[in-house]
Amino acid sequence: MPFNPPQSKDMQDKDVDTTYLYKNALEDKIAVILEDLNFFKSFYEQELRELQADVKDTSVVVQMDNSRQLNMEKILADVKSQYEEISACSRKEAEAWYKNKVKITPLTFREC
Repeated sequence: MPFNPPQSKDMQDKDVDTTYLYKNALEDKIAVILEDLNFFKSFYEQELRELQADVKDTSVVVQMDNSRQLNMEKILADVKSQYEEISACSRKEAEAWYKNKVKITPLTFREC
């Protein structure tokens, strides 16, 4: 804990005055900021009311272009073909793995 030498009465009074003036300056800044905040809040609310009034009378029409014909049978046939290719490839991999495992297993039994 640092040692603070005693201050004279005049120094203490000056520090109190400076602190009081600083506090008042900060309070004034807070008041200005609050006034700005209230102004912008009321401006925002007015703007929002005007936009809502404009949008209230607006109607929207959505049209869809369904002129393209989807050939679902062809799409399903393509998906089925891809699935069958993947299935065949997986089946071959599984069979190869199984055959490899069967070839390795008898060798390990012979070593025992």
